[in-house]
Amino acid sequence: MCDIHFIIQNFFKKRKDLFGENSKYLNFNIPKKKETDYINSRITFGTIEYENNGKKHFSESLCLKQTPDIIYFQFFNTASFSNELYFYAKMLPFFKTIEPNINLFSKFYDGGVEMNEKEDDAYLILEDLRVHGFVDGKYGLFQDFQHLSLMMRKLGEFHSFSYKARITNSYLFTSLSSCFSPIILTIINDFRPAMETNMKLLLEYLRNDPKYSKKLTVLETFFENPYDAWRESVQTYWKNSTSVISHLNYLARNALFRYVNDVPVDMKILDMAYCLLLSPGVDISYLLYISADQRMRDDHWNDLIDEYYGGLNEHCNSAEIPTKDFIKNEINRNSCTFALLSAVTYLPQLVRKYKTTASHSKSNSIKESKKNLVTVFEDAARVNGMKEVLDIFKDAIDRGFFEFK
Repeated sequence: MCDIHFIIQNFFKKRKDLFGENSKYLNFNIPKKKETDYINSRITFGTIEYENNGKKHFSESLCLKQTPDIIYFQFFNTASFSNELYFYAKMLPFFKTIEPNINLFSKFYDGGVEMNEKEDDAYLILEDLRVHGFVDGKYGLFQDFQHLSLMMRKLGEFHSFSYKARITNSYLFTSLSSCFSPIILTIINDFRPAMETNMKLLLEYLRNDPKYSKKLTVLETFFENPYDAWRESVQTYWKNSTSVISHLNYLARNALFRYVNDVPVDMKILDMAYCLLLSPGVDISYLLYISADQRMRDDHWNDLIDEYYGGLNEHCNSAEIPTKDFIKNEINRNSCTFALLSAVTYLPQLVRKYKTTASHSKSNSIKESKKNLVTVFEDAARVNGMKEVLDIFKDAIDRGFFEFK
C-alpha cells in the first residue's frame, strides 16, 4: 500500500490550482485517531499544511480512502476502487454538464488505481463531509420513516440524472455507463456457498408454515440455483432502455446525514463501487427490503415509492421520466430477486452485527479468509435464525412477485 504522505504530496504537486503556483508542501496533519478500517477501505482524515508567499496555510480537511491493510479478496478491492474512481472522474462530471448543481456526493479531488506484481494500490481523495455537519445515521440497520423518506427522495434525484442524460446525450450516456465493471457478480459468486446454504434453511422454514408451504414447489424450482437466479435478475436489465445508473448497495451505512433537532434534513451518498446500469426497481427494492422492517413495509410501502417519485419529479419534467405506474411495475420479481438473495446471503450477519455494536468499523470477521467469511455468514443464519429474511420473502410472495403464469 502506498504511503499516505506520498499520495498526498503527489496530489499537492498535481493540484497547484488549489494551493497556488508557488506553494510548498510541508506536511499532512493527521489527528491521533487517524484512520478507520471498513470492510473494503481504509479511511484517513487530515489537512495539508503548506506555505505560499511566505505564509503558512492549511487546506480543508480531506478524506483519503485506500484499500485496507487486510484484503480478503483482491479482485473486490481493485475493481471496486476502479468503479468508484470512474464514477467520480467520468460519470459524475458528465451528469454535471446536464445538471450543474448536483450536490449528492462528496467533492472529488483525485484518485488512482495501480496494479503490479506485489500489490495493488488504490486511493480516492474526497472532501471530509464531517466538517459540513454530515455524520453517520442515528439508527442501526432498519431505518425510521424520516430517514427512509429522505433516502427515497435522494435516490429519485440520483436516478433522475440518468433519465435526463438519456434525453440530452443518449449516445454518450450509453457509452459511459457501459464502462462500469459488474463486480457485484464476482462478489456474490465468492459467497455462493453461503447463499445456497442459507436458501435451503429459508425454504425449510417456509415449508413449516402452512400459508406458504403450498407455494414451495414454484419457489424451489425458481431458487433451485439461487446464484443463477440472482445473476439473471441483474443481467436482465443491462440493455434496457429505461435502466439507470444504480447504486446496488443503497443502505444508510453507505450515506452520511445532516440533522437539525435530530431530524435528518440532508444526506450524501457514499461508496459508488458497485455502480451498474440497471432497472430503478433494483435500488428501490433493495432499500425497501434491506433497510425497512416489516412494519414499515406494511404501513408505508406506497408512501415511500411516492417519495422516490417525488425526487424524480423535483429534478425532471414529466417528459423526461417514466410514469409512476411504470416505476411501480419495475418493482417486480426480477428487481426483488436481487434484494431477496442479497438478504439471504448476508442480512443475518448484518442483524447480528447491529445487535452487538452500532459501529461501522471493522469486525473480527474481516481478518478471516474468504472461506471463513462464508462460514461466518452461514453461522449467522443458523444462530440468529432467519426472521428478518423470512419477513422479506413472505412479503414478496404476498405482493405477488412470485406468481408464475
